[in-house]
Amino acid sequence: GQVKEVRDVLAVCPDAADLVSAMLALGWCGVPVVNPIFARTDAIGTVMRRKLEPVSKPMLEQMAVLMGK
Repeated sequence: GQVKEVRDVLAVCPDAADLVSAMLALGWCGVPVVNPIFARTDAIGTVMRRKLEPVSKPMLEQMAVLMGK
């Protein structure tokens, strides 16, 4: 399955573990991650941005890993 493929990639490129982890984390993100937030609020603008921060902050951190920052 997919776990074997990830292990195969890491066996060839062990230094890429952080990149692979970031790609997997971002790949698993989607509508089900934010739907609970949208279901509980009708906020807009800055307030919505604060409500989404528990989801967006970790996503931005993973994107920074991919960008080498």
